[in-house]
Amino acid sequence: MTTKDEHWHQFVAQLHRLDSQWMHFLEQRQQLEEQQPQLDEHWRQFVQQRDHYEAQQQQVAHQRARLELQQGHLDQRRQAVVAAQVPPRTLSETPIVLLGLAAVFVTLLQLAIG
Repeated sequence: MTTKDEHWHQFVAQLHRLDSQWMHFLEQRQQLEEQQPQLDEHWRQFVQQRDHYEAQQQQVAHQRARLELQQGHLDQRRQAVVAAQVPPRTLSETPIVLLGLAAVFVTLLQLAIG
């Protein structure tokens, strides 16, 4: 074989390799195009789930803020109730009150019997 023939055979072999690679590329491209609707659907679902999650997080943040505000109001009311409570009676006042209640009870008992 002459050098010219060898070059020609090398050229043809390289052409076959390129053709084979091109066919492989086209097959892969076709597979990707066939998968595209599936990938688009997965992406749509992902975006929908992400949006739903973000909406839930925003809802939770609003609820937390509302609860903290309510807790603040409850704390203020609790403090007002504690501040407005009547101080406990002294021990010297207690016997007088008990004697008065006993007298009322005895009077009612006498009226009921009598």
